[in-house]
Amino acid sequence: MRRLQNLSIKLDAAQIHALWKIATMKAIPYQTLIRQLLAEGIRRDLRLGHS
Repeated sequence: MRRLQNLSIKLDAAQIHALWKIATMKAIPYQTLIRQLLAEGIRRDLRLGHS
């Protein structure tokens, strides 16, 4: 299992609300959703950077 590290990030209240809403709709914890979204963005940007 991967070892996770803590990270502090400031988000706009509307972004936090939207994340909670999406996480609830997907029935997953909001931190899991944030990790998924970050991972998708990282993969996408790495692909675009290497094309």
